[in-house]
Amino acid sequence: MPARSRSELGAESEQPATVPYGQPSHDRPANGRIAKAFSLQIVARVLGLVASIGTVTLTTRHLGPEAYGHLTTAVIFVNLWTSLTELGIGAVIVRRVTSGTGELDRLVRVNSGMAILYCVPLGVVSGVTGWLIYHDSKQVVGMILIVSGSLVLTTLATCFDPVFLTHVRFGAVAAADLTGRVGSLAATLVLVNMHAPIVWFAVVQLVPPAVTLVIEAVAAHRIIDARPVFAPGEAWELLRESLPQTGVLIIGVLYWRADGLILSLRSTASEVGAYGLAYNLAFNATVISTLYLSSSLSTMTALYSGDRHAFARFVTRSMEALGFIGAPIAVVGLVLSPQLITLFGSAEFREAGGLTLGLLLVAVALTFLTAVLSQALFAAHDQVFLLRLNIANMTLNIVLNWFLAPHFGARGAGAALVASEVVGLAVATVRLARRSPYRTPWLFALRLAIPTAAAGGVAYVLDGLPVLVTGCAAAVVYIAVDLVVGPMRLATIKAMVVSRRSAPEPDDGTGLGTVDVDVDAHAPADPPTPAPPTPGPLSGRAEYRALAAAAAALLWQWARDPITPVAAVVARFERFGPTGALFIAVSSFFLLSMRQSFTVPGTFGFSLAQTLLLGGAILWVMTAIAGYGRRPSDLAVLFAVMGYVAGSLLAYGHALGAGLGEISIQASDHYTLNDVCVLGIVLFFVVVLRSERGLRLALAGLVLGGTVSAMFGIIQYGTGMDLAPLFHLPGMKASDFQLVTDLTRQGLDRPQGSAGHPLELSAVLTLLVPLAFALVFNARARRARTWPWVICLGIIVFGALVTVSRSFVVGVVAAVVVMCWRWPIQRLATLIVSGVIVVGGGLLAGIKVMTALVQTFLGSSTDPSIASRGTGIAYVKAHYQQHLWFGEGVGVYPSLKLPVLDDQYLSRLMEAGVVGLVSYVIAVAIALYLALRASASRDAPLAELAGGISGSVAALAVIGLILDIGGFIQMWTLTWILVAVSGVVYRLYREQARAAAGPPLVTVDGPRPRPAVV
Repeated sequence: MPARSRSELGAESEQPATVPYGQPSHDRPANGRIAKAFSLQIVARVLGLVASIGTVTLTTRHLGPEAYGHLTTAVIFVNLWTSLTELGIGAVIVRRVTSGTGELDRLVRVNSGMAILYCVPLGVVSGVTGWLIYHDSKQVVGMILIVSGSLVLTTLATCFDPVFLTHVRFGAVAAADLTGRVGSLAATLVLVNMHAPIVWFAVVQLVPPAVTLVIEAVAAHRIIDARPVFAPGEAWELLRESLPQTGVLIIGVLYWRADGLILSLRSTASEVGAYGLAYNLAFNATVISTLYLSSSLSTMTALYSGDRHAFARFVTRSMEALGFIGAPIAVVGLVLSPQLITLFGSAEFREAGGLTLGLLLVAVALTFLTAVLSQALFAAHDQVFLLRLNIANMTLNIVLNWFLAPHFGARGAGAALVASEVVGLAVATVRLARRSPYRTPWLFALRLAIPTAAAGGVAYVLDGLPVLVTGCAAAVVYIAVDLVVGPMRLATIKAMVVSRRSAPEPDDGTGLGTVDVDVDAHAPADPPTPAPPTPGPLSGRAEYRALAAAAAALLWQWARDPITPVAAVVARFERFGPTGALFIAVSSFFLLSMRQSFTVPGTFGFSLAQTLLLGGAILWVMTAIAGYGRRPSDLAVLFAVMGYVAGSLLAYGHALGAGLGEISIQASDHYTLNDVCVLGIVLFFVVVLRSERGLRLALAGLVLGGTVSAMFGIIQYGTGMDLAPLFHLPGMKASDFQLVTDLTRQGLDRPQGSAGHPLELSAVLTLLVPLAFALVFNARARRARTWPWVICLGIIVFGALVTVSRSFVVGVVAAVVVMCWRWPIQRLATLIVSGVIVVGGGLLAGIKVMTALVQTFLGSSTDPSIASRGTGIAYVKAHYQQHLWFGEGVGVYPSLKLPVLDDQYLSRLMEAGVVGLVSYVIAVAIALYLALRASASRDAPLAELAGGISGSVAALAVIGLILDIGGFIQMWTLTWILVAVSGVVYRLYREQARAAAGPPLVTVDGPRPRPAVV
């Protein structure tokens, strides 16, 4: 029943400056802004949850149930003290500022001074009490002493929460949360590779609060003056006003953590470990309710002060929205809980943790609703009753746990939590109904039961399939059935997601209208004014008739005027960027994030990304024929690509004339068709990308796709789970032609991510490192957010390292050599020093990935792959003159099962002869030259993009010496994308140079007279 101990904040949106002391607040965050903040937070948190689940999975599999139980005991005990890190003062500060009775700067500074005084004693008290209770277990006591340091860090970090809550600007906090989770994952990977003892896993608990403190402190100081002030009188006033909320937080933390504490005292360590794993998995979902409620706290408080009926409608819609999300979590989660606990833990956790996870997921769904009611009671200034209710609920929970834990272990703790949540939900509902016009939406709940039952049935029937597949199928059925017969409609979802950009609007009776409340801080609150009657919603057949009539009218309008709705859709997409560039970005994302072995039916074996890009190219050709398409102006790139395609066609014709076997003909047909399609893809890129923003979107699509692939590789390396085959659209044809398994190097299993081979994953990520660098510094030059691209860069680099491939090191060095000529000396020095620290620290710490990579270079003389390349070079020397000028035909060499070359240049020489090799070298050289020229642009954002492209092309040229690029779909397509964007960035550079030079001089008085002839 009680709310969580600390607000979890998220995405950033705009908000006026702090309300002056004693002045009413006229500007409230609109519900559209709340929905936007909620949506952005969810996107950021999805990545964080993946990292958290990876951390839990690695830890449980490494430690096992008993050792993980000891770690869970230490963490749970320290978390009992987290309520004292914030004391409820943050909510009091938000309430004072939003009601116009306090100044944000002063209140935050006073709170910071008070936190500095008591943070260290709090950590000491936690450690001493832990030693007194668990003195029989030295291991648990040592971990409690370590984890107690997180209390000091959290106490200091929570002082800045009111700044972001009041301004509704949560970007930095979302970055801190995500960075902390990724840091925990990285630290856990290091410990697992080092086979570190259990005590070191307690140190990982310090990473998130430390990162949060640093990032939030910097961000808060940019908004206000947050330097601490030691004012005992003002601090006492804050503390006295927050005492009821402090009590609620203390009871809340005891409520959530008492079960684990009692379990550690009354049951075995294995039961504690199973409960800890189930708890961590289940309560990751509470981020949904926490983010939504933290974004709507100030709005709910203002609504209760100004309009009780609007407040009731807002609470009702919040209950419906979170109930819509929580219902499938409870039902589907209960069905799939044994498979989930085995997937993220191991079979050892299944017996004790299977049913426990199901019960905790039911409790999570109930907390979605109780959290809304708790915040509503707080907004209604009913903290005293909330405190009494939480005390009674906590007592019930402790009593149930005390009696159930010895007999049922972790399952008893889960059942006790569900029972206490039900009691708290019922009592809070009755109380809120007495304090406001709020009524429970029973009709909504009844209609929601239909799609929930359908989703649960699908999960039960498909129980034998992989749990992730079953869960996705249940989610699809849930949404589909709801849209047909359920209570949530597309219009309702749209109203909750789309942010309102217009002026304040009157409430429409849905609780989703814009909030604009004027509260006089000096006058007593006026009695609530009854809201005007609003027409109730249609019910039964009338609703379906209205929907059918609206659908018929919409179809008739589209039939009469198909251009207008299409233009409206295009206009919506153009808010994110040029439509064509956005299409290219999406296609590029699917190129690198999805395995290209999944093909679209009826497309001659093309993947989704290839189908999208070729479809766009065909569309451009059709519009050009009709006279509407833009003419390409990047002649250097076009002539280079046309020369390459001509070389492939000449080799194809020469091979057919010389005679080929059936298998070789099929291979040559396939590879030659791909080379012809290259021309269409390049044409599509150079025609569609017309601005720096469009080019940036295309590169962003590549980097994001590579980030997903790298994440798949990291998870596969750390847990052994290959999630990449699950990432594809329904209906696509699967082929295992490119999938390679059991590839090890230096005793490590090398992941392949979304690529077809670990070598391809390494090569793709190597080409993306300069592009990610470019996006980081491009954002910095535009004064935009850089942290998303920094995170992507870190994931890409780590994903490339776990492939243990020499091509990554060689390619990055080549990229840096090319890019550094345009860099400031400080940037180059920082990069070199950081690289030395990372490599040296990894070697000193004995990290397997780093030592394996070094051994790969030291043992090159005995490496089988190097020996096979020598065999291939000897074969080329002996046979290349047999087809000197036009080669054996594109794609013929691998079909003949000849020695592996692992060299793009030698492969091109054998397949297309000297003509084909020269055409390929010219294309890469022109791309590198154009990108280097463009990197001299005076426009800093464009120059950064050009520098990144030049680095990627340089890495491509070097990797071609040690990898047959043409044999991998992702690498081959990415090669020509880089050639295309080189031409685009050079064209943009020339256009800006001409614009800076000004218009040409023109004679306005007509032609100059000729001199007289003598």
